Amino acid sequence: GKPTRKTQVQNAYFEALFVTMGKLAKADGVITKNEIRKCEAIMNHMQLDTTRRKEAIKLFNLGKQDNLELDLYLNKFIKASHGAYSMKQVFLEMLIEVASAENKINQAEMNFMYTIADKIRFPRQIFMTLLRMRGFNVNGQNNQQRQRRQSNYQSSGNQQQWQRATLSDPYQTLGVDKADNKAVIRKAYKKLMLSLIHI
Repeated sequence: GKPTRKTQVQNAYFEALFVTMGKLAKADGVITKNEIRKCEAIMNHMQLDTTRRKEAIKLFNLGKQDNLELDLYLNKFIKASHGAYSMKQVFLEMLIEVASAENKINQAEMNFMYTIADKIRFPRQIFMTLLRMRGFNVNGQNNQQRQRRQSNYQSSGNQQQWQRATLSDPYQTLGVDKADNKAVIRKAYKKLMLSLIHI
């Protein structure tokens, strides 16, 4: 019979995710073993059966091809999700997982993810917050951050890399303490997300 609404959304998300992950892994010209492991971990987290896993691998390999029209998959995902921020956020968080497989994100990968965020109409400010919450120092505005950037931010010609900052950064971004309970942290996170959406 005709696929249900839920199935259509799941399929659109599934196809766009793994094709985009393949394109992301190839963004810097080299697909590493750690990136492959991250993709496998995502498949395990999604509890894919054998058939679905084969489909995911096929889509990932499809994404590596230079002539792939990625917009076809992204547009299908956008249409199916009806602009749901939560779906877009999880989508981008999984991309960050793959991009940070080497515990750093190079400029080619960062630029690619910025492009994807723009294409799926996810605010860059929120995307940058997601990066900070995962321990990535995105800009470094004050002296303390600049000092951290000198040790974490490497530049070699045009190839730049964003590396992990200290683990306390996500809590500082939210304005909470590491010892706070989940309810307090969740409330602070939602407050920050809402403020960024209305910027």
